[in-house]
Amino acid sequence: METEREQSAFTWFLHSIMETYSLVNTEETVRLICQGMSEEVETSSELKNHVLSTMIHVGKYGNRSSVAPVFVDLKKKMSIYWSLPQPLTYHCLKAIRKSLLRPKNNDILSQESISTFDSSPSHQLNLPTSIMSYLQLN
Repeated sequence: METEREQSAFTWFLHSIMETYSLVNTEETVRLICQGMSEEVETSSELKNHVLSTMIHVGKYGNRSSVAPVFVDLKKKMSIYWSLPQPLTYHCLKAIRKSLLRPKNNDILSQESISTFDSSPSHQLNLPTSIMSYLQLN
């Protein structure tokens, strides 16, 4: 768990805001990190626990009086991801992304099926490249 925590985007984001003591121009980053973490956990309480425990872990190495107000503000911005239901567009995109990644017949994707774009389920949708890029988080 410790290695995972140190390699997570959220941990490195916390390190960067600890250097600047500011959340200026981080709205999009916060949204993307929260969406990514939301997709990886089963419940909203797991997300909340992960966010708070990581903040405590990372925050103990900084200047508490300077970091605390920034972390409180960040927690407030992130809390909507565990306290409010996500919008329908979020759930639709999550379902689409999950279906694009799901291998056929529950087989593990082979290297050749990953590299064969024409046979992938996403290509069979015949969507414009820009939409495919957005759905696949490219």
